[in-house]
Amino acid sequence: MSGPQLGHVEALGSSGRSYPMVAEGVQPLLVDSGYVHNTTPRGHFSGAHDFIIKDTTMNDYNNYFITGQPVLDRLMDAGAPDAGLNANARYPPPKCHPDSRRRILEKLEQWLLDPHWGMFWLYGPAGVGKSAIAQTFAEHAKTLERLGAAYFFFAPDDKRSDPLCLIPSLAYQLAVLDAPYKEALAPLFAADPSILRKTLHLQFQRLIVDPFSLLASRPQHATRHPYLVVIDGLDECSDELAQDELICLINKASQRKDLPLLWLICSRPEPYLMYTFSRPDYSIRCYREELVIDDETRRDVERYLRDSFEKILTSSRYVITVPQDGCWPPQDDFRVISRASSGLFIFAETVIRVVNDPEVRNPTIQLKLLLGMLKGLNHVGARNPLRALDIFYTRILSKVSDLYLPVVTDFLGFRIYSDRHTVRGVEVLCGAEGILHGAMEDLHSVVRVPPLEDAAKKFISFYHKSFGDYLKDHRRSGRFHPSKGRFITTVVAKGLPIYNHFLACRNPDRVLPEELALSQSITQQWPFDGNEMAVGFRTLWHLSNAKQKDVLTADDTASCFTAIRDLNFSLTETNGTLYFFSLQNAIYQDWNTNIEQDFLRTHVVDEPTDTKLLHHLSILTNGKPIKPIDITRAEPLGGLGRCTMGYAIVGWGSKACIACIYRGYATSETWEIYLGTQSPPTTDQISEFRTWEEVTESYEARQEDTTQLGEKGGESDYSEDTGVDGEYEEGIGLGGGYEDIESNITGFRAGPVPWGTSYS
Repeated sequence: MSGPQLGHVEALGSSGRSYPMVAEGVQPLLVDSGYVHNTTPRGHFSGAHDFIIKDTTMNDYNNYFITGQPVLDRLMDAGAPDAGLNANARYPPPKCHPDSRRRILEKLEQWLLDPHWGMFWLYGPAGVGKSAIAQTFAEHAKTLERLGAAYFFFAPDDKRSDPLCLIPSLAYQLAVLDAPYKEALAPLFAADPSILRKTLHLQFQRLIVDPFSLLASRPQHATRHPYLVVIDGLDECSDELAQDELICLINKASQRKDLPLLWLICSRPEPYLMYTFSRPDYSIRCYREELVIDDETRRDVERYLRDSFEKILTSSRYVITVPQDGCWPPQDDFRVISRASSGLFIFAETVIRVVNDPEVRNPTIQLKLLLGMLKGLNHVGARNPLRALDIFYTRILSKVSDLYLPVVTDFLGFRIYSDRHTVRGVEVLCGAEGILHGAMEDLHSVVRVPPLEDAAKKFISFYHKSFGDYLKDHRRSGRFHPSKGRFITTVVAKGLPIYNHFLACRNPDRVLPEELALSQSITQQWPFDGNEMAVGFRTLWHLSNAKQKDVLTADDTASCFTAIRDLNFSLTETNGTLYFFSLQNAIYQDWNTNIEQDFLRTHVVDEPTDTKLLHHLSILTNGKPIKPIDITRAEPLGGLGRCTMGYAIVGWGSKACIACIYRGYATSETWEIYLGTQSPPTTDQISEFRTWEEVTESYEARQEDTTQLGEKGGESDYSEDTGVDGEYEEGIGLGGGYEDIESNITGFRAGPVPWGTSYS
């Protein structure tokens, strides 16, 4: 697919010949009545005047791509700004307590100033302070003007955990820091504006390796010293394969002398990461340091506890009675707390949040409560600090009243199974409007609850990932474990009826007046729009595809399908039916439910509804035969080949619809047209279908040309499997990419259907 064409510059008063030019080094131009005025005279047009530029796309290589969008804007849009060093989303970031972690920080500084390795892997279990060290050292490197970029992965956030957001984020920070690097990026984007849609290894090559290699060939741009790049929480990246690929890319890059970068990677010692970093080829260029809980760490934690208690004691918000010995907490109580913490920073931080609870505002009472929870933990913590943390979390949750506990576990379930909801939205779905803040009042030490004014925009979050890990594991959290089945049931059984009303309001001409009035009345009461519901169904779709047979009980399944049966599928919008196909099939095949066998079908069952739907389909296709979707497959759309159409009917009566699905060049790309019983296809729908046909015809023609060349023993300049750089080629039409699957369009003929005709 060709990029934008360069314009022509025509000089007035010349011989009349026009020359194609690329405006390198030119500042953005102001266009007025066809004449171009350069605000800053430099570059190729320096001093030029009295000329016209026709049909042009200008390109300022200092800041603009060929598309005209600034380099930094493009990188920021593709990255995750909230994962940066000073991002507001991370405020307040974890930091090392003053005068703590001195040994490891000094070792990191020595490596930064005199590097013998291109990569440094800092690893350790949850809660030992890896992120605090990464933050503190990155800030220190910044004061030394050595920090290039920093990225903090965060599993609950879709963008901060997305591996494809990492490289654009690093490139953005490097471009802000280093002007020559930014200038080296611009022509790369001009040559290939799709860089940000490439794979991880190509992004790394184009945005990191190539620009610095280019600068290394120019002595005037040689860097004085290598830049530090910090990647924290690599294990929280959403794709394990991407984690391994990233490490391999960094390892290779660290061996190049033309890349002035040092890489600090912090993570938990997950088995797959341990295996990769243990390979012999990593031993030369990568130094490994394990954060262990030793005497120095225990002293650091004790110092943190003493200083934090001192701040609470001297705070003007509290009046605390100090014992005669002048110590608060008393020495015996402090020893209990210190021993229970056992050198685990996350434990100590949680302890301080318990005592300094802003909702309670009584450190004396909270200290007594804390000491009660810590009884018996000293011995456990000495043997296994993480086991002590589990017990501590259990005891914190035990403070929640039995009245609130079901609601609290529901809220926590929405946090660990989906992060796309707000406080108000979840309150509505759980039937607990206005009570979250009261229900969570005993959990402020482990859960961050947004203020009331942000309840319609934000949801709860955890102070540390270890609390989410504890909740997800039923063996660890026991009765406090949020049920995934209950989460699914809540989203479907409570969410679908609400979503149905939003669909009705968005399609007022397709529902009865009394139905519209009811839907408008109901939707006006909800604190969010239908988009939030759609996001919930997307999460549900992924959960259903996980095929976890023991997630839903029989009652849960019945509730889910009652809601699905009642949904008005005739109002379905783009992508909607795909989720219900997957949900219906996953539950039907994997959990052996008793949903009606023909709820999803490709033949006439429900007269006269199905016959009318098939008639509307025949109008759409103009009698073209298309293939019914194989609904017996675990993945119904998997039977559609490349550039192939299919159909299926879903739902009953006036709420049913027929879905015409088109699969593009890449089998991951699908488009849908939904037809109801009330009206035939619209002009726009027919036009879209014609576009599908044109793309299919082009694909089949290219297939035929390739086949003929193969029969003649010749070679084609068209590769069916891959395009440039080993990636799927951006082809004509709707999609890119090719793979060998069936593409014959056969099967059911959707011609004019006489009313009353039955199909088998």
